[in-house]
Order: sequence, then C-alpha cells, then structure tokens
Amino acid sequence: MSSSVATTHEAIRVSKPHSSDGVGCIDELQDVSDDDEEYILQVASSKALILTINDVVARDLDGWKSEVERLNEEAVKLHANVDEMKKNVGRVTDVLGGLRAAMKKLREDRGILNGRVQDLQESLDTLSETMATEIETGKALRQLLDAAKDELADEKEEKKRVAHWLDKERVACQGRWDEVGRLQCLVKEGGA
Repeated sequence: MSSSVATTHEAIRVSKPHSSDGVGCIDELQDVSDDDEEYILQVASSKALILTINDVVARDLDGWKSEVERLNEEAVKLHANVDEMKKNVGRVTDVLGGLRAAMKKLREDRGILNGRVQDLQESLDTLSETMATEIETGKALRQLLDAAKDELADEKEEKKRVAHWLDKERVACQGRWDEVGRLQCLVKEGGA
C-alpha cells in the first residue's frame, strides 16, 4: 500500500462540498488551495494511517489465525500424546502393581525362608550338640571296648594259663589215679 500525499496546487480527488450546489462529490478533481492543504494532509494522513493500521491489523489477524490453526493442530497432537501417555501410564501402573505384588510376595517368602533357615540352624545346633555328645559317648565306649578287649585278652591268657595248669594237673592226677587204681587192685587182691 502506498501512502503518498498530494502536493499543493495539484489536482487530487477529495470529498469537499462543491461551491455551486453545496453538495460534495467524491473523487472530483479540484484545485487545492494552500488553506485546504493542511486539511487535505490531515485527511490523507488519517486515511493512510487507517489503511496502514487496517493492513497491519489484517496481517496480524492472518498471522494470529495461522498461529491459532498451528496451535490447534499442536493441541490435537498433544491430546493424542496425552491419550497415549495415559495408556502408557496405565500400563506402567499395572506393571508397577505387579512388581509391588511380587515384591510383597518375595518379602513374605523371604520371611518364611528366614524362619526355615532359623529352624534349620537350631536343628543343626541340636544335631551338633547331639553329635558332640555321641562322639564323647563313642570315645567312652571305645575306651570301654578297649578295656574289655584288654580284659578279654587277659582272660584268654588266664584261660590258657589255667588250661595249661589243668593239663599239668590232669597229667599229675592221671598218675595219681593210676596209682589209686593200682592200689585198688592190690587191695582187692589182698582182701580176697
């Protein structure tokens, strides 16, 4: 848009009352005097300013309309993103719920396992004490067995010694019995 202003004494189109009939004709060519120049400049400046303002406002309005359309498109995309994010949040929430349940179950299982481990530890301690007692009992029994073996060996030796002595005594007694038998025979012969 051009905002050129007419210079003095040039023919311009204005809306000013005509001198003959008192009615103003728009766009009539008239000679402008120096007195009217200021008026014409004001009117032209006002019209140019209004046209400039209208042009700027129209461009700004077009720019704002474009911006509103762009923002509306972004809003639609953002709504779609929000919906997708809500779905994702729902999925993540479900997964977190599952993980929390699994963690709770693991804690419960860990508590149960800790109880079982403690029971096993107590059983192991009891078994260790029992084993220690059994080992001590085994040692005592081993000592008794060794003593019994020694005693048995001594008894065997004594038995052998007694058997040897009995053999000697039997041999000695046999000689005596032979003597008694011979004496009996003599007594029978002498008494007959």
